[in-house]
Amino acid sequence: MERRPPACPRQAWMEDSSSQESRSPGLQLPSSYEVTAMQPLKLDASWLPIYKEEQEAVDSVLAFVTSPNKEERDKTTFLRSISVLCRSALSHGLTQGLDLFCDKYELAENIKALLEEEPRDQLCTDLRHLSMLALEKLSLVDTALEGKAKSLLRACFSSVFWLPAEKEMPKADLALYIKTLNSMDSMLRTMVLSFPASQVSEELQGILELLLDFTRCEREAVRERAMARIDVLTCVLSDYSTLQAHANIRRGTAGPVCSGEIQLPLLGKLLGRLILFRFSEELTCYAAFHALFALAEFIFESRLKDRADQVHREAVTTSALCSLSPRDCAKAFGKYLQSHERTDVILVAIEALGDASILDQQVPSSLLDVALEDPDVWLTDGPKIVSSILESLPYCSTQAAWERAESLLRLMTNLYPTTVVILLCKAALQGDSTAPELWELMSSMPETLAKILEDFANLLCTQCFRCSAEGPRTQPMASSSRKAESEELADEPDVESHQGCPNVRTAGLLLEGLVGLSQRAEMARNIELFLPGMIKILQVGSEDAQVKILLAL
Repeated sequence: MERRPPACPRQAWMEDSSSQESRSPGLQLPSSYEVTAMQPLKLDASWLPIYKEEQEAVDSVLAFVTSPNKEERDKTTFLRSISVLCRSALSHGLTQGLDLFCDKYELAENIKALLEEEPRDQLCTDLRHLSMLALEKLSLVDTALEGKAKSLLRACFSSVFWLPAEKEMPKADLALYIKTLNSMDSMLRTMVLSFPASQVSEELQGILELLLDFTRCEREAVRERAMARIDVLTCVLSDYSTLQAHANIRRGTAGPVCSGEIQLPLLGKLLGRLILFRFSEELTCYAAFHALFALAEFIFESRLKDRADQVHREAVTTSALCSLSPRDCAKAFGKYLQSHERTDVILVAIEALGDASILDQQVPSSLLDVALEDPDVWLTDGPKIVSSILESLPYCSTQAAWERAESLLRLMTNLYPTTVVILLCKAALQGDSTAPELWELMSSMPETLAKILEDFANLLCTQCFRCSAEGPRTQPMASSSRKAESEELADEPDVESHQGCPNVRTAGLLLEGLVGLSQRAEMARNIELFLPGMIKILQVGSEDAQVKILLAL
C-alpha cells in the first residue's frame, strides 16, 4: 500500500551544519519534507480579463510599482504601459476589474509622484507629456480616478505652468513643450467628459478654482498658461451637450445630457476674471477673449427665456463682443446672472484694485462704475461687498483705484451703515493689523467718517434700549475674552439682521470698538455725536457696559 503523508505535516526548517552533525544517523526526513529555498512573492494579475491581451503591459506596471529603484527608462515604460493597458481594455471591452487594479497598485498616485519630482526650471524629458496621456486614459476607466482628479491636476498644472517662459526655453525644447500642452488640453477635455453627470458640476468647479488661483500669480507666463486652460474648459462647457453625446456613443452608453444642468457657483468670479484679462495688455487677453465668448454661449444657452433673449444673444456673441467696453460687457452679461453671481463680479473688481498683476486698473474701475450706476442690481450683498472694500483699500495700487474704492465705500455706507460700523469694529476687536490703516483712511473721508460715527452712536443707543427691554438674558457680553467674542460673532450668518438692526450680541463688540476709537483724534473731534448713546448706556446699561463708557470718556 502506498504511504500517504500526514494530514497536518510539520514545517521543516533548515538547520546549520552543527545541528545536522548532532542528529542521529538513523533519523531520516521523508522525501515530502525536503527543504527548499524561500522564493520572493510574485504579484499575480492573471485574474484581469485584459491580462491575456496585454500581459507585457501589466507586468511592466507591476514591476515598476514594486521596484525600489526607478530609473528614467523605467518611468517611461511605466507610463506607456498604462496608456497601452487602458486603451486596449477599452477597445476590447475588457475593463472589468481594471479600476480595482489601478486602485490597488496606486497608479494615479505613482503618476502624481513622478510629476512632482520633475524639475520646474527645465523641460528635459517627455515624462510630463506621457503622464498626461496616461491620466487621460485612466480617466476613461470607471472610478479609476474617483476623488483624485483635483489633486492630480494640481500636480499637472504646477509641473508645467512654472516652467520658464516659452521665449526663455531652448529651441530644442519648444516642440516637446507644445506637445506637452496639447496632451494636457486633451486630458482636460477627456476628463471632464468622463465625469458622471451627478459629479460634473462639482468636479468642473474644482478644476476652474485651481486655474483661477494660478491667474493671480505674479509671473505672466503662469497666468497665460492658466488662462489658456480655462479657455479649453469653457469651450468644453459651451459644447458640453454635443461632446458628451458623442462620448456616450463611443463608450456605448446613453442618457440625457443638457448643459443647463451644469451648475457653477463660481460663474460670477470666473466671468469677472475673464473680463479683467480680456482687456489687459498681456498675451492672456487672447485666451480670455475666446473663453469669454465660449462662456457667453454657455450662459445664453442655459438661461435663454424668450425670443427677445435670442436676439440679444446674437448681438452679444457675434462681432459686437469684440467691440464692447468693460462696462458694456458687464452690463450685457449681468442681465443673465443671478444676484450672487453679480456680487462675485463686483468682488473680483474690488480685489483687482489692489492686485499688481492687473496691469490696466481702468478695467476694474469700469466694472465698479456699473455697480455705482445701478446699486439695486449689483450691490445687494452688503456684508460681502463692504468686507471686500475694507480688505482692499490699504492695497489700492493707484490713486484712481483708491478714489474708486472710496466712492464705492461711501455709497455702501449710505446703503448699509450698520454693516460698515460693525465690520470696522470687528476688525479692531480681532486685532486685524490693517484696522488702524482702515480708520486712517476713514479719517481722510470726512463725509463718510461723519456718517459712520453718527450711525455708530445710533447703534449704541438702540442697542441699550434693546438690552434693557429684553432683560438680563441678553445683556451685552462681558469683555473677559476678546477671542470668545470674535468667534461668536463670526458665527453670525448676517451682521444686519432684523431689518438692518444688529443682533443684540453685537453690543459688546460695539462697546469694545468705542473704547479703541476713543484714543483716535477723529473720535475726539466728533465726540458730541456719541454723547446721547453714551448717556443712555450709563443710565440703563450693565455694569460692564458702563465701565466701557467711562473708559471711552
